Amino acid sequence: MVMTNVSQWISEQKASNESLAAQMKAQSKLLLIATEEREHLQETNDTLKAEVERLKGALDEKDRDVEGFKAQIRHQSMRLDRRTAENQGCVALNLSKIEDMQTRMRSNLEAIGMLNQQLNTLSQENEQLRRQLDEERCMRRQMERLLPPTSQHCSTHLPVSPGAHPPPECASLPPLPHLPHPLSSTWVTGDTSSAEWS
Repeated sequence: MVMTNVSQWISEQKASNESLAAQMKAQSKLLLIATEEREHLQETNDTLKAEVERLKGALDEKDRDVEGFKAQIRHQSMRLDRRTAENQGCVALNLSKIEDMQTRMRSNLEAIGMLNQQLNTLSQENEQLRRQLDEERCMRRQMERLLPPTSQHCSTHLPVSPGAHPPPECASLPPLPHLPHPLSSTWVTGDTSSAEWS
């Protein structure tokens, strides 16, 4: 009876030991799997950390590039503003010059018109004076042809014919009026401030 109980207890202990051994073996296997998984996760974590660091570096570099681009944009904007202001100043100056030139051109055109009127008037006066001079010369030639040559010298030895009237004391032509030098107008070309008369 005692032996039977001992044998049964031994059998139970053996079965229990085998069960514990199987459990320990299973747990060891699970522990190995967990260890391998942990190592794999650690490697993955390290890889991810390295990738994060790389991405952070790339992001920092991109941020620096963005700041550089912003600085360039600000610089270009300032240069563009300066150039725009300079161009606006040049445009305003050119417009002022154009307005001044237009004003001067209008004044020159008015002066040209006035000079043309004066030229026309002087041309008419010149033509009138030429006609008057030609008439005076024609009258002088006619008078010279009508008078004998000796009548020009107030001679007192002229023969007196019966019934003839004595000659005048000094038969001379009436003095010609003082005439200016004949004018010939030259048309104004180009410069309105110069007009030559000859």
